[in-house]
Amino acid sequence: MDEVFHVPQVQKYCQGNFSAWDPMITTLPGLYLVTVGVLGPVQYVTNLSTGALCSTFNLRAVNVLFCTGNLYLIYCIHQFLHNNDKDEKTPKLTTTLTSLTLGIFPVLYFFTFLYYTDPGSTFFVLMMYLFHLHKYKFISAIAGILAIFFRQTNIIWVVFVAGLSARTYLLNWIHHHRKEKKIDDGNYVKVTLALLRLLLSPVQFCTVILRILLGTFWYIMVGVGFAVFVYINGSIVVGDKSHHEACLNFPQIFYFFFMCIFFSSMHLISPSKIFNFMKFAIFKFYLVIPFVLLAYFAIWKYTYIHIYLLSDNRHYTFYIWSKIFERHPHVRYILIPVYLYTAWSIHDSLHHKDVLWRLVYFICLVYFHSAPETPGVQIFYYTVYNSSSQYEISELRSSGFGDAPVHYNKCIYYLHVYTEAVQVVGQ
Repeated sequence: MDEVFHVPQVQKYCQGNFSAWDPMITTLPGLYLVTVGVLGPVQYVTNLSTGALCSTFNLRAVNVLFCTGNLYLIYCIHQFLHNNDKDEKTPKLTTTLTSLTLGIFPVLYFFTFLYYTDPGSTFFVLMMYLFHLHKYKFISAIAGILAIFFRQTNIIWVVFVAGLSARTYLLNWIHHHRKEKKIDDGNYVKVTLALLRLLLSPVQFCTVILRILLGTFWYIMVGVGFAVFVYINGSIVVGDKSHHEACLNFPQIFYFFFMCIFFSSMHLISPSKIFNFMKFAIFKFYLVIPFVLLAYFAIWKYTYIHIYLLSDNRHYTFYIWSKIFERHPHVRYILIPVYLYTAWSIHDSLHHKDVLWRLVYFICLVYFHSAPETPGVQIFYYTVYNSSSQYEISELRSSGFGDAPVHYNKCIYYLHVYTEAVQVVGQ
């Protein structure tokens, strides 16, 4: 993995050389700065040499700390989301097991024991979301900045929490000016009519917009700062820009669905869901047909095969692409029903969320996966989105659910060890 680039880079930072930069690294130096901040006091106390302190083992230990922090943050978020109702509180054991299940999500768990940006990136995204839930918007924005310093694409999560803040003001206006107080029933028509009514009232519209701007001020400042960075840098990435150019890659969202249905099958697949999906497909064919046609067109016109996807066998996507998607030219299109079912199942699982929440979520989902920093397919782009979906839908429906990620991790490690053994024998 890219640890081979990150370790030498942070070791230069440990030596106090902050001007050196490996052009192959495309993320900002947040991981390195935090690492120096964590290991610096250790060196002061233990008097270890710089080489011994910033060894690969100790650098990886920093990510283990981030992993531990992720478990705690996931627990706090789950507590907040599922224990607001005094009459129906989630048992602590359920919260703990659910948090552990999300914390050992296989793709993220795999990076825990490497010196990589994902555990730290996820840590600060979770921190931003937690502070947002508690309405500490300034601290949430600071955590968003730190998340961006780990991975630039985290700007979309700043947009997400800003959108949730704007949603609060819109819902307050709708509830205040409508006789029907319940607006979170999933009725898109009612919400659309209410928003149109707001647009036709200039005074009220300006009042709501002003409140939204004031309520999202710190998130807007982060967005403005990020836009300035992109303008000055000429790209969202630093370092090697030639292989990380933004492009329209709409099938990315379908790859996300593919991964989501695999890792979240305990939530998204059941006999009742399949039956309800069949009813949906029959009675709402006017939604199914446009989806299938648009998906076919997107796969046909906007499938971008990055050079790394074909040549870099260090990534699991190399094998997924070569063994599944490249098996036959029509495989990409045969999977469209799977994408349709997954999209419907995710939407159905979020039925308890209000319309505006779902709208913000799916807008960010589509944008994030359609125009990422790199046109290549990378599974770790999906870690936070997959986890965030499960925050809202997760319930331990069976005793086997908590064990599923463990079995996934076993399979991943088996594949990893098997691949390494084959390479060694080959050499």
